[in-house]
Amino acid sequence: MDTSYPKLTPSGKRLLMIIGVIAIVIPVVITYVLLSPPNLPTSVSTVQSSSTASSATSSVPSTIVIPAGVGDHQDSLNFQPASMTVTSGTTVTWVNDDTTSIHNVYFLTMPSGATIPTNPSPDTKSWTDNMYSVTLTVPGTYTYECQYHNGWMQGTITVTG
Repeated sequence: MDTSYPKLTPSGKRLLMIIGVIAIVIPVVITYVLLSPPNLPTSVSTVQSSSTASSATSSVPSTIVIPAGVGDHQDSLNFQPASMTVTSGTTVTWVNDDTTSIHNVYFLTMPSGATIPTNPSPDTKSWTDNMYSVTLTVPGTYTYECQYHNGWMQGTITVTG
């Protein structure tokens, strides 16, 4: 009885390699999708140039992303979106996708009577799950910046009644 296996042709080897790669990639992608926090933008939609219009309106929790590389690209990146309008009582959450630099959120201006529990926020190395949230209840305009990258890394939130 012959127990030797037939030799694979080059095309058979390629096919076996492709099947192996697929067997590894698909579980990794499925795990990433299942473990990603809900309501967060995907990395494809969060990377925008500063010339792209950047505003959003919402009455539900809103997310502002600190894009990967923003600390090194003052000419093209900023908070995403750089401005948004929300209704009073909305929780705004900053998500840090930039692991190469330290950031924070420092409110420069707020409407009269508004308070932020911690201003500035702790730096991103201290954020739980790379997120920092604030619930804004007083209508008006809030401007903020990253103190580590002041001068270009700034944003505006308008809260409506």
